[in-house]
Amino acid sequence: MFVVVVNFSIHESHVEDFEQAVVQNAGDSLRLEDDCFVFDVCRADTGKDFFLYEVYRDAAAFERHLRAPHFLTFSEMTRHWVHSKDVRLLTLIDPPHQAARGNRPRP
Repeated sequence: MFVVVVNFSIHESHVEDFEQAVVQNAGDSLRLEDDCFVFDVCRADTGKDFFLYEVYRDAAAFERHLRAPHFLTFSEMTRHWVHSKDVRLLTLIDPPHQAARGNRPRP
């Protein structure tokens, strides 16, 4: 499985707007993309930093996500709200173990 981890730092004047937009994007991704299995949105104690944890079937599924209309809308809407963004692309090395816990899909 293909994992995407994103750290956002948001300009303080747009934190609430960003939170609403990123939660909407996460929900749309899970609802509209069959190969998006996990899309967790976390907010740090700082109040302006967000952490996203996304799991896709494979890299091609993530590439489709980047072209999806809901993602393009989110990206355009929030681009001026973002102070910094760090994206890491990873491979989940033990998905059967995760699936055995009942909270992750099997590949």
